[in-house]
Amino acid sequence: MIVRVGTTHLPCGCCPLPLPTAFDSSDVVIRHAALFTSTIMSRVLQAPNVKLFNATSAEDLIVKEIDGVQSVAGVVTNWALVTLFGHDTQSCMDPNVMESKVVISCTGHDGPLGASGVKRLQRIGMVGDIPGMSALDMNTAEDAVVAGTQEVVPGMILAGMEVAELSGCPRMGPTFGAMMISGQKAAHLALKKLGKTPGVPSSLPQLIA
Repeated sequence: MIVRVGTTHLPCGCCPLPLPTAFDSSDVVIRHAALFTSTIMSRVLQAPNVKLFNATSAEDLIVKEIDGVQSVAGVVTNWALVTLFGHDTQSCMDPNVMESKVVISCTGHDGPLGASGVKRLQRIGMVGDIPGMSALDMNTAEDAVVAGTQEVVPGMILAGMEVAELSGCPRMGPTFGAMMISGQKAAHLALKKLGKTPGVPSSLPQLIA
């Protein structure tokens, strides 16, 4: 699992977790991707205010007029199999509604649910054309994805490779530094929107720019 330090301005020792890594002049190699993922999940799930909904998809958005502006105000969820294979194959599978003050959409670019957040925004007229990601260019893509992580419509922050689908920037390939930084930036932007102090070091202005 490659983390390209130079292209994403990651701080020294970008992975604070106790994981086996190797270093060279510009990259960090996390030796076990599955261990990285499972360690991140275990740390996050220890927080008292975190809920994990397994085998669940966000199949639609809640949109309301807030202060005279159309805003994303939550998500509509259902069992993933119902969303993937169609409601016409299931009986009485009504969705659940989760309202929120901010939604972070980071559904990637591949697969049946890829970029589902921005695709839904387009269908309901909240964003214009979705050009899709351009051809692979790691050096350009990583910085572009971090820079494009932002509140794209009131109430919805876009992160990860879903940014490339909306902006048309290049795809990234198997390198993960920008994914980490984009997620961190999205979290800081959400805190800022909620009126909380993000606590970003002055040495990392790209996290709140």
